[in-house]
Amino acid sequence: GARLTHQQYEQEMQAIARDMNARAGGMEMLATAPSQESFAEMLRQLEELFSAGADRVGAVKPPEEIENAHETLAEALHEVGDILDEAADEAEDGDFFAAMAALQRAPDDFDAEVRGAIRDIRTAGFYIGDEGDWG
Repeated sequence: GARLTHQQYEQEMQAIARDMNARAGGMEMLATAPSQESFAEMLRQLEELFSAGADRVGAVKPPEEIENAHETLAEALHEVGDILDEAADEAEDGDFFAAMAALQRAPDDFDAEVRGAIRDIRTAGFYIGDEGDWG
């Protein structure tokens, strides 16, 4: 399809960010999961949230001037989904330590990559929500 206009892009991306932010509180809750089953369930819910968010971002056809930053954001969100998927699989198999190890294998620069992409998009004059809105 055609590229979104500036306004359409902002509206679509803000909606995705709001949706993700409204449901992403689980990351902090992982540390206080009352049971291994709850931990696994929370991981799976977070994986689904990030994977769906990444798919939604990937389906957006951004204005040309921010295409690279937009693709970086979509790829980084997919990477989080993959990491959470692996951790959830381990937790569902009953291996809490392997689940934690999967989470710890997350790239150190992931946060910088997401925040950098959002800053690049904002620097180009597009407001897609605050950095913290993206999980």
